[in-house]
This record gives sequence, C-alpha cells and structure tokens, in this order.
Amino acid sequence: MERKLMLMFWVWRWLKQTWSRNKLKIICPIIILTVWLVQGKLDSEFHITVALDGSGDFNTIPHAVNAAPNYSRERYYIRIKAGTYVENVVVRKKKTNISFIGDGMGVTIITGNKRVGKDLVTFETATVEINGVGFMAKHITFRNYAGPTNGQAVAMKCSATFSSFFRCRFKGYQDTLYVHRGIQFYEECEMLGTTDIIFGDAKVVFQNCGIYAYNPGERHSNVITVRRRDSHEDEAGISFYQCTIAAAQDFNPNLGTKTYLGRPWRPFSTVVIMQSFLDYITDPEG
Repeated sequence: MERKLMLMFWVWRWLKQTWSRNKLKIICPIIILTVWLVQGKLDSEFHITVALDGSGDFNTIPHAVNAAPNYSRERYYIRIKAGTYVENVVVRKKKTNISFIGDGMGVTIITGNKRVGKDLVTFETATVEINGVGFMAKHITFRNYAGPTNGQAVAMKCSATFSSFFRCRFKGYQDTLYVHRGIQFYEECEMLGTTDIIFGDAKVVFQNCGIYAYNPGERHSNVITVRRRDSHEDEAGISFYQCTIAAAQDFNPNLGTKTYLGRPWRPFSTVVIMQSFLDYITDPEG
C-alpha cells in the first residue's frame, strides 16, 4: 500500500507541473488504475481457491466471496479454477479489494441466463455484479447466454470505483457490459454482443481491447456503446484507446445488419475512440 501511495504522489506532482487542468481530469483516473493493476500483478498470492471438482476451499464463487474479510484494506485473492460456473455472483460494497483470478478467459467461465421480464429489470439480470471498491479480475469469461431475441441480459454490472479487468471476456447479446458508475479500467479484454454492448455512467477506459458484434436477429441493428450523460458538466465518459471494433467470428455480412459506434442515450452523451481499428461492419453514419 505504501509503495502505491508514494508512486501515485510523485506521478501526480509531476503531472500537476506539466499538464493542464483539463488533461488532468482525463489522465488521472487512468494513472491511478494502472498503479493498482500493476500492484495486483506483483502481489499475486491466493488466499482462497474455488474448484468445481472439490480440490479447492469452496466449489462455488459466492461462498468464497462471503468468506472474504469485510472492508479489507489489503488485496484479497480468490483463485477460480478452470470450469463453467453456472452462478449469479454479487460482490457487495463491504467486500473491498477483492481479486478474481481465473485460469484463462476461455477456461474459467462464470455464466447465467437472467433476462428482462418476469419482474426483472435490466440491472437485475447481471450474471456478476460488482459493488466493492478496488475489485480486480484477470483471466475470466463473464457470460449471459439468455440469447439474441430475449431482450436485455447483462453479463457484468460493475458499480465499483477503482475496478480493473485484465484479459477478461464479456459475452452476451443486448446490454453485455454495464459500466454503471465509478472509475474503471479494462486492458486486453474482449466484449461481445449486439445492441448496446457497453453502456453506463462510469469514467471508464478500454485499452487494447476487442469489441466484437454478433448478428442481432431480424430487423435489428448493432450499437457498440451507449453513454448516459445528462449535463455538460458531467466529467464521466467512455474512452477506447488502441482498441479493435470488428465483427465476431460468426457474423454474417450478407444479412445486411447495420452496426453503429454509438447512439445518444442522453443529450450530452460522449464517447472517445482514439487510435483504434474499425472493421468493415461500422456504418459510415457512425
């Protein structure tokens, strides 16, 4: 912890002397999250293991989360061994600084199939919901397999500030990744879906990530991202840096599906895409 704070102090001091105030508003969340992510890579030691075959401390992820200390100031590592975990997981606010470490994004899979309807609204459909500050995940797939014609079905809802994801995959159809609020960072991740693949109110940066569109079904179009912004004074936003926006492997271009980078959810919706590759599927209208 002391190393992190000292590093952030000197970085902040240097930036304050050399950068303008407006630039600092954008870059500081990225610096903070990068330091947290690097520290996580250096301090990787598992406190608890989850395994479907009984070789770990628990065979379900919710039980492992419940066993973690409340309001922890130190990082708490939960290893999730290879397997498909058909579970709905909630990390509550009191479960802080928790890390999920999987065996690979195509190997450790957390999946569910909740969807809008049957008394459920969008945010209640999430396969995994994160609320605890300082959450981190690596090498995991988060999936909602409700299907392309069943409406909103969230794979991941993240409301935790200082949350970071490294080499994770988020699979769904409509409303795959709900970046609800807080400061969030995603590196070398994949997001797959159809309508509103990434949406929410967070201050979020996607770096070296891939966003891939499926065919959404008849008479529907794809929308990569939706940012809710009600005022020009709202400093939150969604930024993509050195990312790829392309068709998923099973995308059929002959169906005539239109794919748009975004849509105006609110009057001041803002999304920034920098130094990124846009595949042929992107509609010229944006």
